[in-house]
Amino acid sequence: MRMRIQTVQIIGLLLIATGFIAFIYLSLPQGNIEVIGYNLQQAFGLQTFPLSSATPEQKISPLLQQAISRALPGERIPVVIVLTAPKQMAVAQQQALLPRLQAYQFQLVSQTIYVANTMAGYVPADKVEDMASEEYIEKILYDGKIFRVSWDWPWSGNKVRVSNLQQSIQQIGADKAWQLGYTGQGVKVIIIDSGIANNHPALQRNGKSLVIYEESFVPGASDYTHWHGTHVAGIIASQDATYKGVAPGIEGFIDLIAFDSDGSASPSWLLKALDEAYRIVTSQPGTYVSSNSWGTDFVDAPEAEEMRMAAMNLADKIPVVFAAGNTGPGTSTIWAPGDADRNGNEVITVAAVDTSGNIATFSSRGPDTAGEEHNEPDVAAPGVNIMSTVPTGFEAASGTSMATPHVAGVIALMLSKNPSLSNRDCLRVLEQTASGGGFNYATGYGIVQADEAVQAASQTFITPTVPEWVYQAISIAIILVGIVLVLKPKLEVMGIW
Repeated sequence: MRMRIQTVQIIGLLLIATGFIAFIYLSLPQGNIEVIGYNLQQAFGLQTFPLSSATPEQKISPLLQQAISRALPGERIPVVIVLTAPKQMAVAQQQALLPRLQAYQFQLVSQTIYVANTMAGYVPADKVEDMASEEYIEKILYDGKIFRVSWDWPWSGNKVRVSNLQQSIQQIGADKAWQLGYTGQGVKVIIIDSGIANNHPALQRNGKSLVIYEESFVPGASDYTHWHGTHVAGIIASQDATYKGVAPGIEGFIDLIAFDSDGSASPSWLLKALDEAYRIVTSQPGTYVSSNSWGTDFVDAPEAEEMRMAAMNLADKIPVVFAAGNTGPGTSTIWAPGDADRNGNEVITVAAVDTSGNIATFSSRGPDTAGEEHNEPDVAAPGVNIMSTVPTGFEAASGTSMATPHVAGVIALMLSKNPSLSNRDCLRVLEQTASGGGFNYATGYGIVQADEAVQAASQTFITPTVPEWVYQAISIAIILVGIVLVLKPKLEVMGIW
């Protein structure tokens, strides 16, 4: 009897310890547990992080090698260092490696810890290969401006225009979704782009801007840098009576500025923006969708692959929409990271059609050449001569950039009915309710149909998202069970057990 009680108490103590550790891990900001673990392992002389088996030459991306070959003597070039450890150990590994990089005159500019384990900065061109010998470095990328927003025509006064957004709204059935009572209410839309003119009258509600959070990752830029981001925002949620957006009832925009006045971006700006998006959605309760009208046609570059992995880490948390790109009509022209997929999940990739439903000439076609699943694009939306907001008023523009926010807006409508929908859920519903009647490499499964997607959303629970508080509650329950088991002998004496 005594042995049985001792065993029960030991089990109880183990449950208490397990529940306590789990609760602390879930409650602390990411990185703290990793730092504690690293310090303990270092104190006991244990191996902490995985080591790269690649040679220094293999670690340096081809684009970076080209930049090194062009560099002048003593010139410092922008790089992104990708470390070997998984992102859960990013903080600890970066703390361990950073002092060692001083030997190579590395100047740190930014770091990511949520969607990728990276450090960006500048290093003398002649020091890159020496720095690549560090075993904690997996690869070194070129941090030049190789990503761009995906619009085909600049907005200008001499373009053929649609009279308003009403035509594309009707084309995708968004007006019918409004009649069902869903306008995007309760949903926050994360836009990674060139920034939003938050003082635009059509992007305000009751005298307040729809931009509820704004942060810039472009050096020297604190506000919008280009008209593109404002145009995207208007397609999603313009409040104007004539030029009304797809989801005018959204809670607001998370405006993450990662493109400069040329509509270009470096990998580190975008990685930092995706990292911030991840931090927001995992630390601030709410319902989110991310709209991304950008990419790169350097699809075989390691820089593109790193962006794919970062995008997928965000897509594991919320629906993520990407433009297919504007390098059609040739096949296999989908931009990265619109071609990203992993473990049965993939970003939602959007092609552009005109008002007649015909594929736009510029719209990139599949199949893509990355990952496991090559059936891209997924769906299509209007993207030719779309009238929307720009900082100076309203203008028309074309591109998969314009098609993408139509789909992000439709997802906002779906989420306003069913906030538990995951990225996979949204993709399946959009594909099943699109107008195409089957898949093709031009328009995917066809043009999105908002009203049908909203109606289908209530019955779809493919991969429900479990809130973090549920896991914390389970941890507390485990602790309580452990306490009861530890106290079991006393409870038996008291006649309670």
